Amino acid sequence: MQTQRRQRPPCSLWHDQGFLVICLALSAGLGVYTRSSDYLASFWPGNAVMLGLLLRRPRLGRSPRTWVLAFITLAAVDGLTGATGCGPWGWPWPT
Repeated sequence: MQTQRRQRPPCSLWHDQGFLVICLALSAGLGVYTRSSDYLASFWPGNAVMLGLLLRRPRLGRSPRTWVLAFITLAAVDGLTGATGCGPWGWPWPT
């Protein structure tokens, strides 16, 4: 007699995107705190983490919402860590 295996339901896209946002925020925060005084990070794991998750779950990359959430996450991490003296897109303000 065969036993039936219970299959796990697939994770929703929102669940995967939430996981991406959390991982991206933590890794980008680590990268921000390695910045020197001239705003160059010596270590930036955020892009590698995002690439790894996009390769692992390709459907994330096909959703425009993923890219918008990633942009908002990176901008929020940069803003919350106190990147002062920069314009809204990271460029220096003209003097």
